[in-house]
Amino acid sequence: MKEKKLIAFDLYDTCFSIENGNMAYSQLFFDLWVSDKKRELKKILLTSNKSIEEILSDIFNHQKNEWNEVLLDDWIIPTTWEILNTNEMKWLKNSKAVVWKFSSQFPEWTIRLQLNDFYKNLRNEIDSVSLFPEVTSVLSELKNRGYKIAAISNLAQPYIEPLNILLPHVFHYEVLSCEVWLIKPDKKIFDCLKNISWYHEDQILMVGDSLSSDVQWAKRCGIAPVHLNRNSEWIKYCDAYISISTLQQLLEIL
Repeated sequence: MKEKKLIAFDLYDTCFSIENGNMAYSQLFFDLWVSDKKRELKKILLTSNKSIEEILSDIFNHQKNEWNEVLLDDWIIPTTWEILNTNEMKWLKNSKAVVWKFSSQFPEWTIRLQLNDFYKNLRNEIDSVSLFPEVTSVLSELKNRGYKIAAISNLAQPYIEPLNILLPHVFHYEVLSCEVWLIKPDKKIFDCLKNISWYHEDQILMVGDSLSSDVQWAKRCGIAPVHLNRNSEWIKYCDAYISISTLQQLLEIL
């Protein structure tokens, strides 16, 4: 491998493990599958430093002071009962999930219905974040060898908290989507890394768990990728990238 100067890491599922399986934002993205606002909202969620209420208010043209916890009955207007059949309404009233099938007609229902659950899941998720066992020692060894290290990640603003607690002031450079208003696979987010680090493409190595948003994206940007596949057991030398099963193996290939 050509000599590298800067090693860039994705964060979640690469450096950070999440024990709690709620995946608040991921679930929200999944629930947006049938929404015509999906792509717009996903990008804003990952590039905004606003609260979820403010973000959704911006998207659906509501004012912040309208976001209150209310019973579904308080929202139903008489004509609505005629639109939905009895079974659908019963399920909707008892559900704690986001009910996006109705979002095109009644977007404010589905959002307000799940906000409390969203925040509870988010808190539980963030509290369950930990480092993979080898992360601290690998990052330390890379620094000892003279490498610069960077974090480059699609990260909604609440997920910065574990970074500041578990790896405070560890990375020489941090490019986080919620701070630069860009998300992978936009090439401009790599331009941000190059601009703050002053390293050229062929001096940078990208390490991440996602083939699409880490490996393939890095290749398109002219940066050598390393795919972290923790389900494997060995180092693989593929045509377009190298695959490792643990960050410890990164030290073997550099």
